[in-house]
Amino acid sequence: MTNLVILMVILNLFDAIVTVALVTSGLSRELNPLMNALINIHPMLFLGVKVFIVTALIILLDRLGSKRGLFLVSAIYSLLALHHLRSLYLVATGV
Repeated sequence: MTNLVILMVILNLFDAIVTVALVTSGLSRELNPLMNALINIHPMLFLGVKVFIVTALIILLDRLGSKRGLFLVSAIYSLLALHHLRSLYLVATGV
């Protein structure tokens, strides 16, 4: 497993945890209808399914040697992490 794969798995986990925190506190909403249904059933169900599916797809991209796919996913998750950090900052500062 490459460092890029490990980074993407960590960013996915960060995304899932922050999403649960923001959605369950009423500060945000999950836009994916399937994942929204799961988070409404139970946040841990959402976490488990999201982490499993995305990690499996990341590992599949790595095994297939899809460097473009890996870089695209890493770029998306990096931007999403920055968005989450901004959201957490705004919540923390009350802006």
